[in-house]
Amino acid sequence: MNLSVGGKKTLDRELAHAKVTANRVATVVANDWKDSNDKMMPVKQWLKERRFLQV
Repeated sequence: MNLSVGGKKTLDRELAHAKVTANRVATVVANDWKDSNDKMMPVKQWLKERRFLQV
């Protein structure tokens, strides 16, 4: 796949934006889970959900 410099920068920027969005969604999900159960989400479960949302 041949990308121009501008195309690569655009792709990198879109990927960074997608990662930020996924992290925001994961944070909201973790906070909702915490609020509904009044306790912290186990790290293992949080990482699993975060990985799922990033895909």
